[in-house]
Amino acid sequence: MSVQPILDLVAHLTGGARSPDHDLLLSWLAYPLQHPTGRLTKALVLHGPQGNGQGTLLETMARIHGSAYLSLGGAQRLLDSGNAVLAGKRLVVFDKAPQGEATHDVLAQLLDSLTLRITRKGHAPRTEPNRLNLLFACRDKSTQGWSPARFLTIGTAPPREPEFYRALINWRAKEGHVEFAQYLLQYPISAAFLASCTLAEGAAAAMPEAAPIRTATLAEVLDRASATIWDAERTLDRLS
Repeated sequence: MSVQPILDLVAHLTGGARSPDHDLLLSWLAYPLQHPTGRLTKALVLHGPQGNGQGTLLETMARIHGSAYLSLGGAQRLLDSGNAVLAGKRLVVFDKAPQGEATHDVLAQLLDSLTLRITRKGHAPRTEPNRLNLLFACRDKSTQGWSPARFLTIGTAPPREPEFYRALINWRAKEGHVEFAQYLLQYPISAAFLASCTLAEGAAAAMPEAAPIRTATLAEVLDRASATIWDAERTLDRLS
């Protein structure tokens, strides 16, 4: 089984295989599979018209992640008193942009926190490592409110001809997600992406509440500089 149909979809959504957004999307999807004990520190926002294939891509990722995948609808659900639905999850998908300062505050906490405090009515709270990777699939084209420090935004393309999606349906029916998972497990993620969007492997489980202050190594300084350049290049690409 070839992965080409789903790669064609990714290329279509992101404006072509040579687009910076193409590599960004595949890197973002690949990281949680390659680093199951790590997590991404930036949420991904896909915004585009209905029927362009975003849903097919997300359904494929749901099959790959299995029980670690959660479709939560609106981010306002995070304001509920109990958050047991987040326990053990790795990819959480929302279908609406977050509304209100309180929701943005909760999202910021999820993106920043090394641990999750799981609360459930009738049960004592418990703490687990934060492995959540947050993705928003929205129709709203506005990027207002999506801070580059916390969100990576990709404007996706309009729908293609029906035959294109029929090929994807056939591919999915033949368990194509298995091959796509293997593809993502081997996808080369750049050092710049890792420096800009991730924690060190295992940091969520091992890092103390207040890490001792130390001098950064030359390699760390170079990594941070590379990440800054990567972010700046993405911004220039969007403005050009």
